[in-house]
Amino acid sequence: MFRLSGLTLALLLAGAVGITSLSPPVAAADDAANVIKYRKQVMVANAAHITNIFSVLKGETSYGGHIAANAQAISNSAAMILDSFPQGSGSGDTAALPSIWQDWAKFEGAANALKTAADELAAAAGSGDMAAVGAAAGGGGKACGGCHEPFRKKK
Repeated sequence: MFRLSGLTLALLLAGAVGITSLSPPVAAADDAANVIKYRKQVMVANAAHITNIFSVLKGETSYGGHIAANAQAISNSAAMILDSFPQGSGSGDTAALPSIWQDWAKFEGAANALKTAADELAAAAGSGDMAAVGAAAGGGGKACGGCHEPFRKKK
């Protein structure tokens, strides 16, 4: 019978994880309808997190201790935006405009601006300074508009 020590097994698993993480993302091969559903949920989550932050800033709730987690979640989501718009996912049940893929560099710049603003919000949230959080949240809203206005169908 073949037995592996705990250390050998751990090293084998770590190696397998490392090799797997080198694989390219498969987003472009995913079904477009599922990609669209996925990215809509990323956007819904972002909206929920910023709504939570503003509920504290407006004094509607007293969950100030949750602001940092909500802000970090937005920052994490912002890092996924570009991957969520692969070629071929612009038709179907989506509000995404063709201009995303026609002017990818502009879209990429807007998505990167969102990531920067989200990182600034997360840093402000970590400081506990509510004035800084409010200013950074406002900047995040402007960054969201930087994508929504040129790249999303009007509601």
